[in-house]
Amino acid sequence: MKVIIEEITDLKNLYNEIGQLIKQNKFQNALDKLVAQENKTEKYFVLLSQISIKQKKYAEARQILENGLTTYINSHILYKLLYEVLWELQEYEQAVYVLARSYRLNFSEEEGNNIVELLKGLVERVFDLLGDKKATEIIKKSQLILGEGDERAYPIDKNFKSWINRCLIDKNKQQYKVNLYKGYNAENVSEEGRFYLKTETIRGKSHRYCKVNLIENCIIPISADLNESSLEVIKDKSQKFELTKRQLQRQRINYLNFSKGEYVIKSKNDFFMGMPILKSNKQKKKHIINLYIDGLSQVFLEENGLEVLMPNTARFFKDGYYNQNCYTTSDWTYPSVTSIYTGKTLMNHKVYHPDINIEINKKGDMATNYFKEAGFFTCQINNNWRITPSSGYIEGFDRTVYQNFRGGFAIAEVIGETIEHMSAFPDNEHFIWVGIEDLHDIADGFNHDLYQQTHLTLEERLLNEMAEVSVNAEYGEDKLIKYKNQLNRIDIYLESLYHYLNENYKNDDVYVSIISDHGQGYIEETPEFLSEGRRRVPFMLKGPNVPNKNSQELMSITDYFPNISKVTGYGYDLNATDAVILKDFGGEGREIAITETLHPKNPYRITITDDEHIFRLKTIKDTEMNGLIHFDEIEVQLLDKQSMKNIVENYEKKTQQYIDFVFNRIRHYLSI
Repeated sequence: MKVIIEEITDLKNLYNEIGQLIKQNKFQNALDKLVAQENKTEKYFVLLSQISIKQKKYAEARQILENGLTTYINSHILYKLLYEVLWELQEYEQAVYVLARSYRLNFSEEEGNNIVELLKGLVERVFDLLGDKKATEIIKKSQLILGEGDERAYPIDKNFKSWINRCLIDKNKQQYKVNLYKGYNAENVSEEGRFYLKTETIRGKSHRYCKVNLIENCIIPISADLNESSLEVIKDKSQKFELTKRQLQRQRINYLNFSKGEYVIKSKNDFFMGMPILKSNKQKKKHIINLYIDGLSQVFLEENGLEVLMPNTARFFKDGYYNQNCYTTSDWTYPSVTSIYTGKTLMNHKVYHPDINIEINKKGDMATNYFKEAGFFTCQINNNWRITPSSGYIEGFDRTVYQNFRGGFAIAEVIGETIEHMSAFPDNEHFIWVGIEDLHDIADGFNHDLYQQTHLTLEERLLNEMAEVSVNAEYGEDKLIKYKNQLNRIDIYLESLYHYLNENYKNDDVYVSIISDHGQGYIEETPEFLSEGRRRVPFMLKGPNVPNKNSQELMSITDYFPNISKVTGYGYDLNATDAVILKDFGGEGREIAITETLHPKNPYRITITDDEHIFRLKTIKDTEMNGLIHFDEIEVQLLDKQSMKNIVENYEKKTQQYIDFVFNRIRHYLSI
């Protein structure tokens, strides 16, 4: 059913009226009309700042624009207005950077050319105002902003420099040293070679001299770039150890065993010391293993049988919890994994634009911090280019091993690294995120794996349709065959982890879970983009005090970490999140589950599931490149969950309630 939203037309007319009042210098009238309405859209902040700018209240305008940019982080027009204000405030350096950021966020060729010409015109003025040295520095930094890459290139940064032997900084100013992991000859990465080298990141601090008082034996990670110098370790003021480049491999993290005592560690050069890894004194330890499988569809598991597709996994979780009614928050990895880590849906964390850098850990409290504060030795074994350390996914992790999946860091090595990590630190309580990316090969059209190749007929191999973007991959029989084969292959490797845990941690409390970020659109022959095959993902959990049941309770991936925290005996602050504790785990549960997609130059779509119905809404017009939504014309459906028939005409009141809900949800992101 097509619906016209009259409120959008009214708002457009109001903004036009306010714009005319500003041109006529009737500022108080304009202000009164503007603040009287509730929609703080991008246009609202534009008009509000213009009222102040016209009156030369530049400090006031600056505050308005900076407030607007906390919501509209991708708004090139707010940045451009802020440039004008900063220039008037004689903050020339910041003004140039802000104008460069406006260009970076602009997707109109004409407007981009205008900004470039404006920047060119500023160069001479900056030299005159600030002098050659400072002006040159500003221009170089501005050029970096103009040509900025994104975090998918990690361990190359967005300015195309290597992260090796540098530190990432989290929102609490904690340092994380990045270095190469394993291998012998490489000492750095290049843009061309970044796929093929692993990195290791540890949490700690840089020193030249430090004192450490250890009350028990422990392991300390150290990274020291020793050429002609050495690292001197003095124990209890008497025992001296001198470590050179023969003992400490360059551009690597080296793990040293320290017995209890008082130590002085010093060097002529800076060295990085990770946080001491202390043994747990608990007789019965807890371990939480999070198996994240990118693109795992619950619908496909249901239609083909978990026992057939993943028999080892079915056996392992047979006495655990299996939620078969869990919904993702979006259709692809970038926004969906952000939801898992922050407990927020897309509209609340605002991470959706494929070409704009956002540090995820600054979008809300990261779930990993809860487990770090609970005393776990936290580790991430990861290969997903949308979950890189430089994107903020270092937060709460003591140790991260990363290599881009496309460089070959597939499940065999990922599971191997997980087992090695746990074996290397047998006396610790472990919290581990294990990234499994192998299903991504299907939509990308690759057949690299030996198992996959030997399980395809010639006819099946010739069927190899590849989508330009994996999220847009359409239904195809070849994909279903390959998807099944890949699940069989993943399960073979998971069995080695299941066996390792069963054999080595019999006396501990071990919690193992499976979650995914989204399903797949290509497993169902349907025109509906947000189909159940794409929306529904499995959630499995095994461990002490975990209910043994196959559950149909409504769940969102935002609920993942809070419920794991609950069942393992730890607290979780649900405030400022969209998460709930499930009824299955003693909570109140949820009434609806939301999935939405916000792709520039595509319609905005949202699908909402409750106990009885599925509500679908799609905008007629495409979303703007900056993510603003044209909501004046929409199409809606209300489906009966059992028959999947559109019953919107029988439930007009409920349909309107959902339309109002969505409108209020996105009202600050309206394109007016």
